[in-house]
Amino acid sequence: MSESVPPVTRDEFDALHTDAAAALDLARENNRMLHAMRFWGRVAFVAKVIIWTFVLVVPVVLYPFIVSHLPVTSGTPLFGLPSSAQIQKALHPGQ
Repeated sequence: MSESVPPVTRDEFDALHTDAAAALDLARENNRMLHAMRFWGRVAFVAKVIIWTFVLVVPVVLYPFIVSHLPVTSGTPLFGLPSSAQIQKALHPGQ
């Protein structure tokens, strides 16, 4: 029942060694690429958080400063939007 293993020639051993070395190099390269992808994914996430924080917080912080330093002309508030009084006057013109 015991099967004997045929001996491996030097050429077969060298071929196996070359294949194993190539597989190890491929695994190392794959690992390096995965680590780089994970790193840049984290960098992108942090950058998105910083950008969205800037986009959402800066206008809220700067709005009172901008409103206080811009002159209001003809009762029109910032950005040219009508006031609530002007809207009511447009909806009910006879009053």
